[in-house]
This record gives sequence, structure tokens and C-alpha cells, in this order.
Amino acid sequence: MSAVREPTSIAATAYPAQQVWSTVLVWGAGLFVLAGTLSFVMARTWWLADLVNFFRPHLFVAGGFWSVLCVLRRSRSTILAALATLLAATVPLLAVPPAAGPAEGFPLRVMAANLLIDNPETERLADYTAQMQPDVILSEETSPHWQEALVDFAELPFESGRDLKLHNDMKLLSRYPIVSEKVVEDQERFPSLIRHPIRFEIALPDRHLVLYATHPDTPRRPWQWEQRNLYLALLAEAVNGERAGTAVIVAGDWNTPSWSPFLRDFFEKTGLRSTESRWWPAPTRFSTRFGSIVALGMPIDHIAVSPGIGLSAFRTGPKFGSNHVPIVADVTIPAG
Repeated sequence: MSAVREPTSIAATAYPAQQVWSTVLVWGAGLFVLAGTLSFVMARTWWLADLVNFFRPHLFVAGGFWSVLCVLRRSRSTILAALATLLAATVPLLAVPPAAGPAEGFPLRVMAANLLIDNPETERLADYTAQMQPDVILSEETSPHWQEALVDFAELPFESGRDLKLHNDMKLLSRYPIVSEKVVEDQERFPSLIRHPIRFEIALPDRHLVLYATHPDTPRRPWQWEQRNLYLALLAEAVNGERAGTAVIVAGDWNTPSWSPFLRDFFEKTGLRSTESRWWPAPTRFSTRFGSIVALGMPIDHIAVSPGIGLSAFRTGPKFGSNHVPIVADVTIPAG
């Protein structure tokens, strides 16, 4: 006589699958928290950890998605995992430089743009410049072709020297006289530095303004990361060497995202203020390999101002053939 098999209950078969799913969610959250924490804590000493800061918004979105999956599972362990994941994704986003605020003063519109050295298109940036009417334009990766185009369409009467190689391919045009320009270097303390900031002095109607043009190396490799960090250290020392009360603006492509500790160190050392949003800086550089979607990019172009300078508005411009968008800050310079 054959044995009668007991019917298998639905609950008995479902439980192991649910348990596995919960385990996957909890372990995934743990790995996310570990990676997020280590990259945040070790970014000053580990190249790869600092590179993670380029993708903080993307990690926030990924962490939020994982947290939702954990909450939907509705177990105590997955809800705790959701909270831990959300914290690990959110806390690093809050570590951004202090922002400038409004103040009375002489209005000045500053625009900066990385042109992309082999970008042949000039029409779209010309149209945007005509719309914005900036008082100062700083460009990076400026080719001779772009230098001529900028001078033509910007219609600003004063320009920096035409030796682009001397200025690391940076160009300055101004509505007001450029009274001096100098390559910032220190061969004794920074002998290995390849690229250098440029210090410009601009004569505004009632005082002088110091503008530092910046474009350090991209930190794609460890040695380039070290170059960028040395560049920012030299730049901080130069800013700190200015006479007390000097109106200072630092602008350009910093190749440093808003959440990097090296950017925070620069702001802490100099006392400068950011012109960007404090909570979610707008992306300024994007990949041309993945559809050129600006929203998926990262904020590495910045305009910083000394504490006395006020901020009225900050905006990013449209795509114009580069892998960066222009940035524009409306600032107010206090009377000298």
C-alpha cells in the first residue's frame, strides 16, 4: 500500500523565498552603507574613495530606490536596513561648502565655461552670451579658434594676453580694464605642479577686483589626483596671501565635485563662499558617451567669492557642443 503524501502548503513554500529576499535586501543595504561610509571617511587619503564623490547624487538615487525596496518588504530588519541606507546616501550630500548670501554692492555678472578644446561650435554659446550680457567671461580649454570667436561675439573691450599656452588655455574677457595678470606658482614648495592658476586684477569703477582663473588636472589617475590637490593647495595659499578686505572671485573648472573634502578644505582655509545651491548643486559636466544628459552629470565648475561679496543669482546655461555647460553668477561687490 502506497504512502499518502501530505499536501504542501503555500505558506511553507513561500516563507523560504521571502526569507532569501529579506536577506538579499539587508546584505545589499549593508554593502551600500559600508561602501558609502568608507568612501566618505577615506576620501582625503584614498584616490578611489574621493572619486566616489563625483557620483554622490547618483548614489543618493540608488540608495533611495534600495530603501523603498526594503520598506516594501515590511519586516523589522529590512526597515532598519532602509533607514541605514538612506542615511548613508544622504549624509555625504550635506557636506558642501558654505554658500554666499545677498548683499548691497556694485552688480557684476560673471560667466565661466569650459569650451572643450576640440569643440568647433561657437554659435550656441554666442547666442547665450548675447542673452546673458556678462561683465566678465572666463573660458577654459580655449583654442585659438575659440579665442577669436569669443573676442568677436562677447563684445567686451578688455581681454587677457593671447598666449593661451602660458595661461593653461584659459582666457578672460572683461567690461572693465584688466590691469594685471600673473601665473600663480611656487617652485620651492610646489615644484612638481604642471598646471597653475592665473591671477587677474580688474579695475571696477570704485575699486579693484582680484579674479583667480582655475583649471586643475582631472583626477582620473592617482598622479592626476595628486596634481589637482596640490593645485588647490597652492590656490588657497594665493588667496590667503591677498591683503585683508580684497574682493576676490575664484572661477573656472575645478575638476572637483561639491562633496569632495578637498573642495571643503579650500573653502575652510580661505573663508570663501560658494555661489551654488547648498543642498543640490546643479550638474555642470556630463558624459558625451551616455547620451549627453546634463541631469546625469556632476557639479565641478564653480564660482567662489570672498565673504564681503554678495550673491544675487546663480544659474547654469545650455549645452553648446562642449561636455560642460556654462555657469553664471550675479554678484555684488562692496564699495572699496
